[in-house]
Amino acid sequence: MKLQLDSAWYEREIGNDANLPVTAGRSTLAPLREEARLHRVSLASRNATPVAFGRLVNLKRREEGMGLEELADRAGIDLGMLIAIERGEEFPLEPGTVSKIGNVLQLPLPKLLQLSGLTEAEDREFKEAALRFAARSEPIEKLSRAEDTALKEFVKFLSEA
Repeated sequence: MKLQLDSAWYEREIGNDANLPVTAGRSTLAPLREEARLHRVSLASRNATPVAFGRLVNLKRREEGMGLEELADRAGIDLGMLIAIERGEEFPLEPGTVSKIGNVLQLPLPKLLQLSGLTEAEDREFKEAALRFAARSEPIEKLSRAEDTALKEFVKFLSEA
């Protein structure tokens, strides 16, 4: 089957999006590629934000020599919520909770609100730094014997399917 597109089809499509630049040649894809790259970075940083926020709270708490219960008590927040935050779980988070944690751990509130996802970080450099922090702050641990066995069995299962 041969697809035939006449000038009327192109005119209709252009009319559907008046802001679409119409040019010929390879250069038209460059802006689209850049926009797609920025969108991927934006999505990745949005998804990494709760992880980076949780890792920051976890590492800063441990640096200060505090246990989970102590930080929850000093900040006046629910222990279960603090555990969820440190695990990077996504749930409704209140600015007051972030503020209380920031005060106890002596972290700057505006940036902490951005990292927690409560305010939008307009700065691309901030988003990329959050991504790098989330990636680098994950501990590298050897697999236990049970984990190694489970992983090998599951990969074998996936390979056979």
